[in-house]
Amino acid sequence: MKLLLEGLLQPADAGDEAVGDTVGDFCLVERLGEGGFGIVWRAVQTVPVKREVALKLLKLGMDSREVLARFEQERQILATMEHPCIAGMLGAGMTGDGRPFFVMELVRGLTLTRYAVEKKLPLCSRLGLFIDLCRGVQHAHQKGVIHRDLKPSNVLVTEVDGQPVPKIIDFGIAKALTPQRDAAMSLLTRTGTVMGTPLYMAPEQLTDRDLVDTRSDVYALGALLYELLTDEPPFPAKTFTAKGEDEMRRIIRVVVPQRPSRRNAQMLGEKIATDLDWITLRALEKDPRRRYASAAELATDVERFLTDQPVLAHPPEWRYLTMLWVRRHRAACAAILISAAALISGTTIALWQAQEARRERNVALEHETAARLSEARATTSEILALKQKQRAEQMALFLGQLLDHAAAEVEKGRNPEALAGALGRSRKLLQDVTHDAVLQGDLLKRISGLCVSIGDWQGAIAALTDLAAVTGQVHGPESEEAHEAILDYLKREADHGTRGAVPEKLVALKARIEQAGRKGSKLWFDVQRELVRVWIKLDDGPKALEVSQRMMAAVEEHDLRKQGRLNVRVTHAYALEFAGRYDEALALLEITRLAGIEEKASQSAMLAIERRQLLILQARGDNAGGAVLLRRRVEAMRAAHPPPKPDDMISTLLQLAGFESTAGQHDESLLHAGEALELARDPAAEGAALCRCLVRLAEYESAAGRHDTAVVHAQEACAEALRLGRRRELVSAQEQLAWSLREAGRAEESYAVWEENCRVHEDDPNFKSVFYPLAEMAAIRHEQKRHAEAVEIIRDIWRRCVSHPQGAKDIGELGYTAQLGLKYQAAQRQAAPGTPPPAELAAWQKAAETYIAQKEGKGRAPADKGPAKPQRVGNAVP
Repeated sequence: MKLLLEGLLQPADAGDEAVGDTVGDFCLVERLGEGGFGIVWRAVQTVPVKREVALKLLKLGMDSREVLARFEQERQILATMEHPCIAGMLGAGMTGDGRPFFVMELVRGLTLTRYAVEKKLPLCSRLGLFIDLCRGVQHAHQKGVIHRDLKPSNVLVTEVDGQPVPKIIDFGIAKALTPQRDAAMSLLTRTGTVMGTPLYMAPEQLTDRDLVDTRSDVYALGALLYELLTDEPPFPAKTFTAKGEDEMRRIIRVVVPQRPSRRNAQMLGEKIATDLDWITLRALEKDPRRRYASAAELATDVERFLTDQPVLAHPPEWRYLTMLWVRRHRAACAAILISAAALISGTTIALWQAQEARRERNVALEHETAARLSEARATTSEILALKQKQRAEQMALFLGQLLDHAAAEVEKGRNPEALAGALGRSRKLLQDVTHDAVLQGDLLKRISGLCVSIGDWQGAIAALTDLAAVTGQVHGPESEEAHEAILDYLKREADHGTRGAVPEKLVALKARIEQAGRKGSKLWFDVQRELVRVWIKLDDGPKALEVSQRMMAAVEEHDLRKQGRLNVRVTHAYALEFAGRYDEALALLEITRLAGIEEKASQSAMLAIERRQLLILQARGDNAGGAVLLRRRVEAMRAAHPPPKPDDMISTLLQLAGFESTAGQHDESLLHAGEALELARDPAAEGAALCRCLVRLAEYESAAGRHDTAVVHAQEACAEALRLGRRRELVSAQEQLAWSLREAGRAEESYAVWEENCRVHEDDPNFKSVFYPLAEMAAIRHEQKRHAEAVEIIRDIWRRCVSHPQGAKDIGELGYTAQLGLKYQAAQRQAAPGTPPPAELAAWQKAAETYIAQKEGKGRAPADKGPAKPQRVGNAVP
């Protein structure tokens, strides 16, 4: 190890650059530091603006593939960072002799701990700085980056408008700004080792690099917090330098630091509370599993302390302390264990014999039970009931493990990905039940539902696909149950997957149902109803109407139950509505409603009819008429005994508020939305109801011109969605926040929220889901007269669309995107006549012409579709 360190610490040729030399557009002013393979200069940029920057340049002779990859990795890492507490990257380039460099924000300031000491910061100010630092580290973790070398010299504090702001530097494997004197204390890496500074290094960085994750940075944050509280690191530096490498490793792995409150903290002039002891020591736990799960969780616990709330940290349990004591006193423990071995072995033998006796009794009891069952000629139903009970018990155990883990993660870390992570890990438990396809199917059904609840559409589609296969194994591939499972999968695929491929699959499923002799069954009609819905989603009204007309004709030929007939009529009304034939649709729905009353149809069927009526009124612009209808429903629900569920009343009130808002009845709208919000704050309401109410209230406040209040409620909705770990609600809240910010005249903040929304959508299996936020970003840049940027964003949408197998065939998506591109390019050309046209211009013109011709052929206006615009359900029925 020592030879390896010595070899790695040999300096490489630094290069012949000197003060006054130029690198690209930058003049070198002062050498700031030198790391393993790079030199950092203070430089002055000369064009297009003059400013001071930090320029990192690869050393001469360090052009091996490994080093170039590391250098490029650090450059790419910095390029992804966008946080006020992280020194940002400004540009990159190449020297004349072919060495890469990149340019960073120049941070002027003191190291974190030195700033705290020299400014004599009180405890609350130190903790405030630390919370900001944690937020910056959390941002890096969300970008998939682990710093691995957090220490005071890598956190500089600068002042912005008189307020201290911590800035994290030196991201990546290289030591960008590490002083030469720190090199002896750094464990530099090559393949198979991990970098870090021993005073702030987590134990796993020494023992097993596979265990290094974001919790390793949490350990380093704990060491920084310790030093902020005591003005000393957890272990004295002289301990490491004086006692050698082996002792240093032992201390890092085994020794627990003294409580901060017991160390010398006189410079603070304040007593360190016990809660801060436990917060710090929990972050410094030797076992990563016992630390805070994230930097955000650590920051939240410090905030709890500052606001006098109970903290999550607590003293370690006696079992854990015992384990650590054993590690520190192996020799003594060995003697104790030897002394106790005889007693333990004797007890073990006795326990084993007792267990064997119990096992034999159980076997005998099982035989006796079987015999009695045989004698009693147990019926098949009794055996099935027993198996069903066993399955239920196993399922309960599985789901208990899954949900308990997810709930614990969410409660501890407020992590929006906690439930998704728990689902991913818990899916492995399915391997233990492959012997029971029925139970496996039940579990897959529940997993798909949980995935839907957090907006994990890809996970839901995968689970439903597996469920269809398992159902085919249990009931047969051409059974009604198997066909129903396929339909469930295709419904989810149509909403959040590759929608364009669904119609063909639905037609094939319809043919299979007919071949199985079930033509005219409810399932046969359900497949066609879904086909109508998908054609409408694909913006093909004529095909939707053709399928629905065939269904209406087939209803008279087959003995379909009352509920089935109502569903078919409602679907046909949907197709008529989409074709713009509103009067026919409303007349059909009224006939259907009267028939439902006469036939005493279910409440859900009657609500479906009303929902379609409301949507048609909305499409006709008769929002006041829709509001009248909904007020009647609200009054009926208030008078009902027993009263309706809170969630049902919340949904209806929000729906009413939406129609009132669109009708210009803003006072009534805000009154009903506020009533829904109060119901959502009740613990009896569904978990995501509060988030949903906040989003809708923000929407209606913006419509009423109360933009600043709308922003506050939308921000609260985002926070609530993150707390719950609900991806779907987070997306909705972000969209509303971006809209409200834009309405409030805060376009740049709106743009930033849309950017974050794009990142949330990137892993969505529906490739078009990211198009709408991108289109909104382009619109903002167009309004700001930054036309070149608007055009580039549209080019990004275009490239994403044409590169996807389904997108390349989507005339509507391509055409609308092309129209936007032509619009923004025309504005760019008018503002800067000499600007060369984009390479896609000819393709845009052709796609726009095709799109307009298709829309005119369908009898619809050419501008009624946008890139995957999400449904704003304020005045629509959820």
